[in-house]
Amino acid sequence: MDSIDDALKYQQIRDYGFNDREIPFYGLMSKSEEEICTYLPAHVYKHHVRNTVNSQQRQILSDKIAAQHLLNALGVRTPILIGIWDSVFGMTADGRPMTTVAQLSYEIGNLLENTEAIDLIFKPRDGGGGQYIFVATFSKASNGEIAVFMDGK
Repeated sequence: MDSIDDALKYQQIRDYGFNDREIPFYGLMSKSEEEICTYLPAHVYKHHVRNTVNSQQRQILSDKIAAQHLLNALGVRTPILIGIWDSVFGMTADGRPMTTVAQLSYEIGNLLENTEAIDLIFKPRDGGGGQYIFVATFSKASNGEIAVFMDGK
């Protein structure tokens, strides 16, 4: 922490229910209190929202796309969804097909149009209890191709 004010803000954000991983992931230290209140801590979602909103039909909030649409409709911010890559049912967030590696690469290329690199999180759609999640950094190579780094390699 750079200052006492930063330390106090960090603790206040933790008091809202966010953990030490969520604070930097969402960039909460640089956000106003009003903006922070639009985010939902994972434990609140898991233990309160999911059980209350969807007590008998947990499939809705267990499905990442359905949950994202529901939370966005409620005004809760969610990470940007590029789409679901699947060889049969894959589609982008706006409904275009994403069933091939070339289509996935095209979407990643679109994200890299205005930036040099981007970190993407890949998760199984129907959940894996925290397993099978990985982060990859995609960047533009000097020859125009897309370079992928996982675990710094």
